[in-house]
Amino acid sequence: MLKSLLNNLRSRGGVSAAPSDVPVRQSRFADRLSLIVPSVAGQEVFFERALRHFGECAVRWPVLVTDHSGPGRDANLPAVAARYSALDLRWFRHPPEMHFLERLARCAAAAPTDYVVVHADDDFMMPAAIEASIAFLDAQPGFGACKGRMAFFTIGEDGGARVGGSDGRTRAEETPAARVIQHVANFTPTLYAVHRRELFIESCRHALAVTTNVTFWQHLASCITVARAKLKTLDDVYYLRLNNELGWRAQLMARRDPSHWPYLAVSPELSTELTAFKQALLDLVAGDARRDALAADLDDACLWLLRRALCERTREPPEPEEKAFLERFNAPGSAEQQHLDYCVRCVGGGD
Repeated sequence: MLKSLLNNLRSRGGVSAAPSDVPVRQSRFADRLSLIVPSVAGQEVFFERALRHFGECAVRWPVLVTDHSGPGRDANLPAVAARYSALDLRWFRHPPEMHFLERLARCAAAAPTDYVVVHADDDFMMPAAIEASIAFLDAQPGFGACKGRMAFFTIGEDGGARVGGSDGRTRAEETPAARVIQHVANFTPTLYAVHRRELFIESCRHALAVTTNVTFWQHLASCITVARAKLKTLDDVYYLRLNNELGWRAQLMARRDPSHWPYLAVSPELSTELTAFKQALLDLVAGDARRDALAADLDDACLWLLRRALCERTREPPEPEEKAFLERFNAPGSAEQQHLDYCVRCVGGGD
């Protein structure tokens, strides 16, 4: 299904990559990337859908599964995986109490490839854009991470899909301080970007050494990435994220968890977490400028991070390409619309 979709798109110039009927293992990127897929017992429906998606895409990259199911449930995901023998699945059992970032870092440390990318079990990556990201990083050694355009989608009771943005920006300023300040003030999540493997490990473990707060470790790991190297956002359809009410993010918000926006804003822990976050940023880039001036700039940038969380505002307007990307989901025959239709069918169990 996806192969024929991509062939149709390529015939109209909609996707730039190797022909979709050529397996990934035959491409020049076959041994360059590892997928890291976190999952757990209770997520079997999502995990199987992700594996089916990989099979539809003829993925031959290693798929490193971090399974933190507890005793008595640790056979659930392997039972699903047994139905997908064509995939190169590599299993990592982690204790339920092990932090998410440490699990990712351990998988990345074991990866046999130059690049790694995280793939949530309820989302849909597009291999053509993954390959374009690898090609970009190969050609641009000053960049440490690359992704394409991302979007959230929600399926209504009528079966129709609504699409929402997930900010995508390039951070190519020449100094770490300039990149970090702009990144905080105009935040772009990088967790699901293609990373150089060692950089990904550092960003996970460095962030975890500072905080275990689910919001601030995501912000900080992303900032570590752009402090160490530049970030590129390509204009390809890269990753469609299901707004899943059973997902981690949705569950945190539904139960008014004080570790996550918006209730983090009224949590007594906000001041402590924000102070630790700012100090970590200052330590990352303090060699670039006078410490006092840099601290003031970071304060201002953090105010914008709060505005983003509570008011969906950033210091810079969205990139024009981001707006055009979202508009294309409503354009008949566009790559974006056809990829969305494919994902909706997958969620609905259609062929």
